[in-house]
Amino acid sequence: DNATSTCELIYRFAKENNLEIDLIAGSALYLGIMTDTARFQFANNFVRMFEIARDLCDLGVDPILLNKTNNLVPEISITIKSFIYSHVTKDERGIIYAVATKKEREELGVTSAQICGNTSLLSYVTGFPVWFVASETDNGGMQVEMRSSTFDIQKIAMHFGGGGHAFAAGFTYKKFGPEVINELLDLFAEVVKKGNE
Repeated sequence: DNATSTCELIYRFAKENNLEIDLIAGSALYLGIMTDTARFQFANNFVRMFEIARDLCDLGVDPILLNKTNNLVPEISITIKSFIYSHVTKDERGIIYAVATKKEREELGVTSAQICGNTSLLSYVTGFPVWFVASETDNGGMQVEMRSSTFDIQKIAMHFGGGGHAFAAGFTYKKFGPEVINELLDLFAEVVKKGNE
């Protein structure tokens, strides 16, 4: 039985062991579930996820306040969004993606995590059921965050030593470059092809 997020596991552990969840802990758990599921879009079990969210709201958690707080972004996010949108590449096999080199990141003054943390910017572009953002890491490796609206992409992340959910996964890999990006694109294309059969 897979959990939607680490915070769901913590919540279930607390409930199963009769541990008290106060308002501060409940707010943290709600925020963790909300962010790890991209605002309740990705889940292994939607009913259970929303039951937990309801229970946390019953404790007094304020979803509106948490959402507003979570939506606050630093000024650098404008730079990151601009970079991703101006570096979008479309693959005719149904994949849309953006890649940042270490040099490009350094010029922007951002980390791999900051670049890859904006994968949702490519969400749901018509004609592209899978998308990802990749970034060269400081040690010459690669960080990738990927999403899908339709197809299970978790196995792609696992191929590179990562993990995640069926529709939201990621990995950090020891190599970066066109060869690895092409391998990643080929794996995505296989998933899309199988899913369309």
